[in-house]
Amino acid sequence: RDQAKAEERAAASRLAGYGLDPASLEDEAGQEPAGAESRYTIRAPFAGKVLERSVNLGASVEPGQELLLIGDTSRMWIQAQAYERELAAILGAQARGEVPAEVTVPAYPGRTFPGRVDRMSGILDEATRTARIRIIADNPDGLLRAGMFARVNLLVGGGAMVLAVPAEAVLEDAGRSFVFVPTTPPYFLRRPVRAGHSADGWMEILDGLREGDTVVSRGAFQLKSDVLRSKMGAGCAD
Repeated sequence: RDQAKAEERAAASRLAGYGLDPASLEDEAGQEPAGAESRYTIRAPFAGKVLERSVNLGASVEPGQELLLIGDTSRMWIQAQAYERELAAILGAQARGEVPAEVTVPAYPGRTFPGRVDRMSGILDEATRTARIRIIADNPDGLLRAGMFARVNLLVGGGAMVLAVPAEAVLEDAGRSFVFVPTTPPYFLRRPVRAGHSADGWMEILDGLREGDTVVSRGAFQLKSDVLRSKMGAGCAD
């Protein structure tokens, strides 16, 4: 009898690991007719949706086999990268309180999903000079899906007037930011700049330009590509 009780406790302990409590075991066991094959409900440890299923009705399964992928998609994590030059503004905003964020995805043009900065990595990627940031966004309608590409705009505030240019005008080469400034036609001058944070398609310029300077925005990337191919050949001067 003692041995049978020990085996019963061991079996109950294993089933408890699958989320079955003693009351559930008693209820479900009492509903099975004598001689019937035992069936137990295995519950997920949290409420969510079945995102993937790798088993069908009647299939044989083995211990450790992944059967279902279940996730709570009511809130989503968005992983973003912030450039080294943007860290001061983000950290300053965090010191003042919660940092709001706006998330957009190509799947829903014109729609913005509100979010907030949850955490920021304490280290910097040496290759890209960026820090990873995690944003949490509410997803009550389930429109955001894991694996989507997203663009994040952090509302760091401040309210000060700054010099800014279209973000597409600011390019990078070997970790250095620069813009193209038109000079004597048909030449362009590559001018180094020190960029700040970006928002709404604009990039803050901390040094390298003055108010009223003209820069190349549309087609700047193509101009950079031409320069790299021709090694500063005709049509461009450095």
